[in-house]
Amino acid sequence: MVFLRAMVAGAVALGLVAGCGGVAERPADTLYLNGAVITVDAQRTVAEAAAVRDGVIVAVGSADQLQADWQGEQTALVDLNGGALLPGFVDPHSHFFMGTNIVGKVDLQGPPIGSIQSVADVQQALLAEADSRDLAAGEWLMGWGYDENNMVDGVWVDRFNLDEAFPDNPVGLFHVSGHGAILNSAALAAIGISEETPVPAGGVIGRRSDGQLTGWLMETALYAVYPVMFNSSDEAIPGLIRGIQQLYAASGITTAHEGAADMKAMQALQQADAAGDLVMDVIAYPQSHLLDQLAEQYDLAALGSYHGGREAAVELAPGFRLGGCKIVSDGSPQARTALFTAPYLVPGPSGEHDWHGTALMDQQQLNQQFANCYDRDLQVIIHANGDGAIDMAIAGHQAYLAANGEQPGAVDRRTTIIHSQFVRQDQLDSYQRYAMVPALFTQHTFFFADAHIRQRGMEQASFMSPLRRAIDMGLRPTNHTDFMVTPLNQMFLIWTAVNRISREGVVIGEDQRISVMEAIAAQTINGAYQHFEEDRKGSIEVGKLADLVVLDNNPLSVEPMALRDIKVNQTIKAGKVIYTRQ
Repeated sequence: MVFLRAMVAGAVALGLVAGCGGVAERPADTLYLNGAVITVDAQRTVAEAAAVRDGVIVAVGSADQLQADWQGEQTALVDLNGGALLPGFVDPHSHFFMGTNIVGKVDLQGPPIGSIQSVADVQQALLAEADSRDLAAGEWLMGWGYDENNMVDGVWVDRFNLDEAFPDNPVGLFHVSGHGAILNSAALAAIGISEETPVPAGGVIGRRSDGQLTGWLMETALYAVYPVMFNSSDEAIPGLIRGIQQLYAASGITTAHEGAADMKAMQALQQADAAGDLVMDVIAYPQSHLLDQLAEQYDLAALGSYHGGREAAVELAPGFRLGGCKIVSDGSPQARTALFTAPYLVPGPSGEHDWHGTALMDQQQLNQQFANCYDRDLQVIIHANGDGAIDMAIAGHQAYLAANGEQPGAVDRRTTIIHSQFVRQDQLDSYQRYAMVPALFTQHTFFFADAHIRQRGMEQASFMSPLRRAIDMGLRPTNHTDFMVTPLNQMFLIWTAVNRISREGVVIGEDQRISVMEAIAAQTINGAYQHFEEDRKGSIEVGKLADLVVLDNNPLSVEPMALRDIKVNQTIKAGKVIYTRQ
């Protein structure tokens, strides 16, 4: 496979610098000492020290031995002060480029991240932004991170209460799920949506019982507002990319993921790469329906390597590459648009009864999307939350194998089922048979589990993102934030995997808790494996890139509930510091 060959070649070349018998002829650039070096190697070794030279890890072991062998007059000594050194976090799934669009929009997140808990809170936050900006009549005002599950009185934001605060300005709120928006009357009129607008296939246009629009647009109905919500000027994009990188670096991420790239994102990221603006690796997965257009503009094989394949194999400069393609099969469980085989326990978004959620395409169309990607030798990542959507994803993979006479495992595809929130045991068995990667999402156990219990029941909610079961089966699950759906904070993500406690304090699937070391692996070496990069990153081992994160405490020694209090002190990409906590 194109991308696989490129990554392996780079890893082999890096391996040529590995090893040191006795005192090094040239000292290390940096030694990390006086803390736990959590290597995440195959033996899950915890060492005392690590040495870095020319952006590569050259030694791992005891502090005394490394100082004797690798310390020179110019070697920088980094005192971990009893904290820990980890591999840089490899982001298995988020929306890096989409994150640039939160700049200039009102943060409407609820506790514990923000303070929004009522319609009045939303109105006041929007009005405060309008006042500070001296918003002119007719000018758009946008917010992000709205979650109706935070509304303590059960009253949701809709078109009508937005109109109360903004009768003359179009207002749009991006839903926390990333699968919807809430618009006021002026905004609906601005994008041409009225009571007579037909509902697009795979979409939801919210209505009250009297037929009036609520202002809620979900799934494919959301596309109408994209030109307004995501309209950053070409001139502004480089600065926005630099800004979003700092958010990722502050969380200890050294490899970022753009999990649903459009053509604008692909072009902007390639330009940022060419301009040397990237301080971390960025891997993008364009939406599968864009592949024909993408292939007309780019050499996909070259795009599958960092820097378009221009660099020598040992080039360490951060870069951008095509990872594969993205398919979206269903919606969001908290927004009640994820597809399930059994109905929700509550009505659908517009009061539907016997509601199972929605598929964004039928099985034949999904099968064609798989073929579009696999025929181009591209890895598939497919968004599938509900078990109905996961059935469709597995069937799409099976259909391609059957049509091409391909035996399971004959090609190392690492097809990744993004979210896999409500995967069943028989579906995990299929993942095992087809060597699929479950990209799980345990922050749902905190932010949305209480909603899932009400909507799906405790039994199904308790098995969401079943990391314990996946690990015990020998799968290599990853764990992600899906930023901007939940915060980038990687230590909070670890906390959710280890503790599985909801916002209301309910333990969600105690039997699916995992160890701290396993949680770290899900965000480092397993993430690297998902991206076909496990030979060059994801663990602290000789010959690998010095992609590292320094923590102010040792996650292996603190109480599980204290994991989310650990801070990132420093993030290092290929030996260069890209973030330092002030």
